[in-house]
Amino acid sequence: VGSTVQVSGTTAHNFTSPVTYTVTAADSSTQDYTVVVTVAASPAKAITAFSLAGVTGTINETAKTIAVTMPYSTNVTSLVATFSTTGASVKVGSTLQITGTTPNNFISPVTYTVTAADATTQDYTVVVTVTSGGTWTQKADFGGTARGSAVGFSIGSKGYIVVGNNGSGLNYNDFWEYDSAANTWTQKADFSGKARYGAIGFSIGSKGYVGTGSDGTSYFKEFWEYDPAANTWTQKADLGGAVRYNAVGFSIGGKGYIGTGVNYNDGFYKDFWEYDPVANTWTQKADFGGTARDGAVGFSIGSKGYTGTGYGGSSPLYKDFWEYDPVANTWTQKADFGGTVRTSTVGFSIGSKGYIGTGYGWSSEYKDFWEYDPAANTWTQKADFGGTARGSAVGFSIGSKGYIGTGYVGSSYYKDFWGYEP
Repeated sequence: VGSTVQVSGTTAHNFTSPVTYTVTAADSSTQDYTVVVTVAASPAKAITAFSLAGVTGTINETAKTIAVTMPYSTNVTSLVATFSTTGASVKVGSTLQITGTTPNNFISPVTYTVTAADATTQDYTVVVTVTSGGTWTQKADFGGTARGSAVGFSIGSKGYIVVGNNGSGLNYNDFWEYDSAANTWTQKADFSGKARYGAIGFSIGSKGYVGTGSDGTSYFKEFWEYDPAANTWTQKADLGGAVRYNAVGFSIGGKGYIGTGVNYNDGFYKDFWEYDPVANTWTQKADFGGTARDGAVGFSIGSKGYTGTGYGGSSPLYKDFWEYDPVANTWTQKADFGGTVRTSTVGFSIGSKGYIGTGYGWSSEYKDFWEYDPAANTWTQKADFGGTARGSAVGFSIGSKGYIGTGYVGSSYYKDFWGYEP
């Protein structure tokens, strides 16, 4: 080739252009051969990656299907896919698909046709599923008078609602037990403390606890234990901190916790206290990690506690969200609550997930409902609360279901009661 002697199986050449091989005979005569190399077009035509709105699809190469599960309430009528392909082009019907650009309606399965460089084709069927937001079912109305700023908690298979206010200066101390199996309310022994609103409540083992609050004139720090077996209230050691209302409370294992809240004679609080029911003592713990506030929400999941949202006076409403580790006695900021800033929301946990919903904004009330996954540190919107938008409601969970009821908007006070099943 040219002046280079060719050795079979050894000498390399660039065949981008035709190459002339000159063969010399023993008698020195020659013969030229022109070698033209053509590379066959690639038959590759796979979709190797596919996502919609940041949600990665699962590709089944054998079945040539792509499954994508979108969050609840996603509008799937105009989603844009981001994809990778080994093919030369991709179409849906006659429309050329540009990754990250071309929208499609995924209400029904969509077929993506990949064309290889050799003009062969392969179809992939994309099926989009929207996750369920859970189901709300209206239950028997709360047994007492319509009210707001009451306290709710559960003990075993029963739920409880106590105290509250009707907005006309009337505070309550009646106490009601909800039987989730029978869907009935039974009045129990009145709360032994003074009638009030804006208190906190939680359960530890087989007992319920209620404390703090206000009657509109005074603030409280007294703390009471309810024994459902005896249907009696027993006063316990006062909260270790200042008198207050609109605090948060939850229990982790065998201990109870109260923190934040407000006393308008003194201001907003961020101190945090642990209650030991065996010793009947309070121990101050690390201050809440966020800004001092009232109207926050609190609940526990497993061995951790969670607090977020709320109101800080002249400061904006909040949506920050914090995790408390009682072993390390530390607060860690987590992903902000998924909804808008608000106060006087409802929160509880079901299994390994937490839930927050309802509440007040600056000029509106809410009924949206959100699920928190602590393992992923993410929020997912679920089906809106089944009742009217409101704040200052109560919520608790019994087994695998959550419950929300009472609350108010303006001068409208409620006693409807709803069950949520994820």
